[in-house]
Amino acid sequence: MGVTVIAQTQEQGRDATVELDAPVLVVGCGRRQRRDDQIGLAIARKLMARVKPGIVMRESESPAADILTELEGRSGVRLLVIIDAAVPGTAFAAGSLHRLVLGPQVGHSRVRILDRHFGKGAPSSHQLGVAEALRLGDALGLLPRETWVYAIAGGDFGYGLAFSRPVHAAIDKIAERIAVEIETWLREWRARHA
Repeated sequence: MGVTVIAQTQEQGRDATVELDAPVLVVGCGRRQRRDDQIGLAIARKLMARVKPGIVMRESESPAADILTELEGRSGVRLLVIIDAAVPGTAFAAGSLHRLVLGPQVGHSRVRILDRHFGKGAPSSHQLGVAEALRLGDALGLLPRETWVYAIAGGDFGYGLAFSRPVHAAIDKIAERIAVEIETWLREWRARHA
């Protein structure tokens, strides 16, 4: 499509005219100074170093508002990627990665998938979190055809800057996997739309 997007921090600003047609929007979510909860932000920063044209990167501490705001002004997004921490469970050990794919389901099936994975009204450290953003985005018709949610199980959500050992050990590997999957999707999308 000829769209060139350069990863920029908020301090550097951004060229909104160039970004509007980018087919991929990546949002890393979390809370700074909340140990493992900041994993989405950390991975987004790692991905920014290797962002390709056609990919817009954002960091968010308020995912519901930020995701919906970003989608509302972009008609060209075909893939939304959300990266966030998750509370570990019995089959969800700290540092493990789980990927939820929401494809072009019809009707309320996306909401049922969200409910199954996030629970109905599941608590979030972000007041209104990723699940609420996805539910509302779906209801408003803002979600693109494909949405991927990468949930990384955290081990410690207390105050502090350091990650727990299992999460710290997994960061580079998770960032690499996500980068490869996004780059593969973008390459295949471009080949279909050339």
